[in-house]
Amino acid sequence: MRAVSALRLARGSYICQAWRRFDLRVSGYRPVLTTVLAVLIYANFFTHHWIVDLRIPIAVGLLVVLRRTWVFYSVGERRYRMPLAVSFGLIGFFLWVAENFGTFLDAWNYPDQVDVWRLVHPAKFGAWALLVSMSFVLVASVKSLEGRLYHRGTPATVATPRATDVNAAEISPQHENANQTR
Repeated sequence: MRAVSALRLARGSYICQAWRRFDLRVSGYRPVLTTVLAVLIYANFFTHHWIVDLRIPIAVGLLVVLRRTWVFYSVGERRYRMPLAVSFGLIGFFLWVAENFGTFLDAWNYPDQVDVWRLVHPAKFGAWALLVSMSFVLVASVKSLEGRLYHRGTPATVATPRATDVNAAEISPQHENANQTR
């Protein structure tokens, strides 16, 4: 179980590193609603053993809140974008795949894997996606204040109404064609 805890602790570090390495910029982010949902996600991870598991309604709420939120990123010299909710799903999926590799290689086992290896339950994929979204909210809170916290005059990487006025052309000022498709 120690390896599972290490994977969970690494989420925030992963998001911070990805933000820097891929030059992430986020537009259309709704911080108050996503923070409320992140708190519900956190509470549900503790309470779902005693009351109704609300992962699916919370996930649907997250999809609704993030429907107009885009993440812009760079790979090499090219600039891309994708819906933020899709990125949470992809990250959750690949964490689930990594968890399956870890259990297959006996780094740890769940109770149903002691005698024979089985795939980690697919519900873990959704749980990972929700955990990543919760970690993202924490990192985005700092990033939305970026220009005011430590890079004076630098636009925040999370475009919120209170952060800075960031239009599409300013989302990534170091890339001339940040939002153009080739």
